[in-house]
Amino acid sequence: MMAARMRRLRPVLRDIGFNLISLLLVSFFALPVFYVVSGAFMSRAEVYAGALLPARLQLENLRIALVEYKMTRYFLNSLLFTTSIVGLNLLFCSLTGYALAKFEFPGKRVLFTLVLVSMMIPSLVLIVPLFIEVSYLGWLNKPIAVIAPAFLDPFGVFLMRQYIVDISDEHLDAARVEGCSEFGIFWKIVIPFSMPALFALTLYRFMYVWNDLFWPLLVLGGERWRPLSVAVQQFGARYFAAQELQLTTSFVAALPMLLILVFTSRHVFNAISRTGGLKI
Repeated sequence: MMAARMRRLRPVLRDIGFNLISLLLVSFFALPVFYVVSGAFMSRAEVYAGALLPARLQLENLRIALVEYKMTRYFLNSLLFTTSIVGLNLLFCSLTGYALAKFEFPGKRVLFTLVLVSMMIPSLVLIVPLFIEVSYLGWLNKPIAVIAPAFLDPFGVFLMRQYIVDISDEHLDAARVEGCSEFGIFWKIVIPFSMPALFALTLYRFMYVWNDLFWPLLVLGGERWRPLSVAVQQFGARYFAAQELQLTTSFVAALPMLLILVFTSRHVFNAISRTGGLKI
């Protein structure tokens, strides 16, 4: 009797243990995010006292960060870089993925292998040659120094290629019979069928470019084109004692990412899961 009862309780205890561990892990990773959001509206005394919630919302922190420290300007710079790079990625990654998925040409497998290899190379390995190239072209301290090197992403090409492979060739052949051009097929058939993958690529590249610090810090000098990620880093180094304003600037920088993750993460997971592994 006791053994049978234990066998029945074992799955329940296992589920309870799994849920408790999951809750602890979520709390561990969510606590810093919570403190950034909460600390952005605290007074300096509350931050140094280690309070978890502000006694009264300090909206003055936002005014100081956005107006006096020009975070609005840096926010717009980041928005310019991010939207430009994401737009170029959507166009060129989808075109390249379409070519690799639906056309036969000499060197196709070699090119796809290079795409896979490029995904495995750490980006820091390319920093020195890329900086030399940008410097030689006279792009330093200009927006093109950030935008041009990122117009095509290997993972974006891989994602789009894996998704477009599943589009039925019958749809494409029927459009060709009707006299549709290849670009028309791409625009009217491939793009609508690939919207989930394009959505996932948009979010992936937006988050990466928005949070990128090292490359803009390296190629952009002065304040004119300084992105928000660099501004937050330099503000923290210059005004270390103003912890409440550091949290406020971090909150401003993280707000778009938080909204994206809250409202759109399900679409990213669905699109990536539909790629179904490596298709040759």
